[in-house]
Amino acid sequence: MAKKKRRGKEKLMICAACGRRVPRDKSVRYDRRVTYSTDLNSKDDIKSFHFIEAYYCISCAKAMRIFEKKKSKLMKQREEKV
Repeated sequence: MAKKKRRGKEKLMICAACGRRVPRDKSVRYDRRVTYSTDLNSKDDIKSFHFIEAYYCISCAKAMRIFEKKKSKLMKQREEKV
């Protein structure tokens, strides 16, 4: 039998898509890579990268295909290997 997590009340996170308030342990964290560039084709071209972390509720994460069930993920990995 698995032990229960005894952390008390979890901090509420706001879903980036719908605005729903979800406990942190039930939300899905997604890091997006953001790129800024001056788009110059010379030596003076400046590029910067940074990550923005966003939290989504389960329903929005499923709709945006960020979160999938473990079973379907494993099946996709097996198909790629073959």
